Amino acid sequence: MIILFPIIQLLVDAQTSSTTNAIDKDVDYLVTNSQRVYVRVENIANTDCNAISDDSAGSTFNSFELIVDAAPVVVTPPLDINRCDEDRVGFLDFDLITDQTPQILNGLDPSLDTSVFEVLYFDNLSDAESNTTSAIIANPYRVNTSLNPTIYARVHNVNNTTCYTTVDFKLKVTDTPTPTQPTQFIESVMILLPVLTLMESLVFF
Repeated sequence: MIILFPIIQLLVDAQTSSTTNAIDKDVDYLVTNSQRVYVRVENIANTDCNAISDDSAGSTFNSFELIVDAAPVVVTPPLDINRCDEDRVGFLDFDLITDQTPQILNGLDPSLDTSVFEVLYFDNLSDAESNTTSAIIANPYRVNTSLNPTIYARVHNVNNTTCYTTVDFKLKVTDTPTPTQPTQFIESVMILLPVLTLMESLVFF
């Protein structure tokens, strides 16, 4: 018994009755944004025996689309956030969405459309990389003044969350000095005046 394996042709237009526009399987195929690909399956012994992808309703053999989603590329990493504990209560709230998200998005490659990216914040790198949604830190984020925690920001494409990168920064809180009122300081100064003689003290008119 001879088994004849099919030949699969991938084409870039719907005219799958011809293979003149077949995609070369031996080289990388460049796609920008997206590309619809149509399929033609042929019998190697007789190419007239073929099946062609059909996108009509009820078809089980359809064309498919190659979609390229942009991955975030950080050009300028975010700066640490520094705050003063003016009330000296031992903690401070940080609004990361307001204070840091715009800076992170503005630090991406300017050729990218920042509207397709989302920024999420985590307190460890593992959760940021695995996108553990239950570990996303609350906003605003409360920080103890005795700590300077490192925050990990995950930036991913909302259309394809596997296209992502991570950046980190620190939240730094320092105490505000509280000066004490000094006590009043009074110093006595002794002034020595010259002794005048009687003649020197007389004034003539």
